[in-house]
Amino acid sequence: MALIEFENFSFAYLNSDGTESQVKSLDNINLEIDYGDFVLLCGPSGCGKTTLLTNLKKELMPAGRRAGEIRFNGTEIQNLDDISSACDIGYLFQNPDSQIVTDTVIQEIAFPLENIGLPTEEIRNRISEIVAFFGINDILHKNVNELSGGQKQLVNLCSLLVLRPEVLLLDEPMSQLDPIASYEFLSIVRRLNEEFSITVIMSEHKADSIFPFIDKAVFLKDGKIEFVDNAHNICSEVIDDEIFENYLPAVTKIYNSLSVKYPSLIKLNTPLSIREGRRCLGTIRDDLIKISNGDEESNNLDSANLHHINKKYNSQEKSGIIDKLPFNRNKDALIQMKGIYFAYEKENLILKNVDFDLNKGDFLSLIGGNGVGKSTFLQLLVGILKPIKGKVKYKKGINLAYVHQNPMIHFSKDNVREEFMESILESNLLNRNGMAFSGEDYEKLLKMSSDEFIGSDILNGLKFDSIDYNFKELIEFFDIT
Repeated sequence: MALIEFENFSFAYLNSDGTESQVKSLDNINLEIDYGDFVLLCGPSGCGKTTLLTNLKKELMPAGRRAGEIRFNGTEIQNLDDISSACDIGYLFQNPDSQIVTDTVIQEIAFPLENIGLPTEEIRNRISEIVAFFGINDILHKNVNELSGGQKQLVNLCSLLVLRPEVLLLDEPMSQLDPIASYEFLSIVRRLNEEFSITVIMSEHKADSIFPFIDKAVFLKDGKIEFVDNAHNICSEVIDDEIFENYLPAVTKIYNSLSVKYPSLIKLNTPLSIREGRRCLGTIRDDLIKISNGDEESNNLDSANLHHINKKYNSQEKSGIIDKLPFNRNKDALIQMKGIYFAYEKENLILKNVDFDLNKGDFLSLIGGNGVGKSTFLQLLVGILKPIKGKVKYKKGINLAYVHQNPMIHFSKDNVREEFMESILESNLLNRNGMAFSGEDYEKLLKMSSDEFIGSDILNGLKFDSIDYNFKELIEFFDIT
């Protein structure tokens, strides 16, 4: 018997007026997940990944109409007792701050154990085990507000693991982590799966680094399962799908292009990692040497094909989006920062003597690890925060828009219509057919009527990693400062 079973399961949310939505967020899901599986959920935004995960956690089940069954260890999810649901199924949110409820790290880890009424001695033992396993003794007594995003997510994971769960539900857990923190977090999850046989179900847009470790991938679209198989097989199945191909590792895409001219490669498993990719190339090493030496008579590969592959996968420097956007250096500064100092606490300067000009037409990216000051810099740039020293000057008449890495902060209404009505009520776009929109009309909607767009999500790449590839292409279409 499988650990988790979906049988003809469907779900539709309720509208804000209490009526049932006509659109099913999950439609006739049939899926089995075995003990110790590492399962990856992939698909465009709105395909049902989070809805599927929250329906596996009794306490987080959204309001709506359900049909079919979800069983955990043979028991329907709704019928699990509170202790079993709390302990056996752990849920990790996308935003690290959404899950923290206490002031210090040790209090956060102890909190779930106290909630289920464990004796003090058992609580101490479990905390000691988890601290030793993760090596977090240096932050154990720190205030959670002092932690980086990666550290907060690690603490959240620890607070789940002290309950010794059988299943971990991870909802895009790396979307707000920098690359180093993401790598470390994924290494920990992989270790938990391999050493303790904890079943892991993870939804993620940045899936290329996860494929080498998974037992099963589930690709969702419009609430339905489009593909489900092991990692090697599913890579072969979706390689020609214009949506799901984007989620595959780069080495897999290159392999599939090469295999058209290399019949010998088809006999091998689809590579999921660089190591596996190099092994595949080893089987065609002699042909590659012939081409590199100018011998174009090889029966297995021609130089034109190599040039085609090289052009397809390695021409980003010449034809990437940066070259398409006007990178204006006319010094028409929209914002000027001079001698900026900022600190949340006097002893710890976040920014020190920063000089910066933002010119019209610039397309800029802020790069750095969690906690280095990227969001702080942007909030100073748009005037949300005030520097303790230095000045920020704005060009007369400029309008600014700031998008926080946590989108929920921006919502103030009960439904989407009211939210948009507040921003575009005075425009003439509301009742028009979207197919008749011009590029300028789409830009108006995206900017929400602001003249200049300065977005934390786009500039520093935090929340940008949690949206699907198709929406990223839409963002790249617009020329926005």
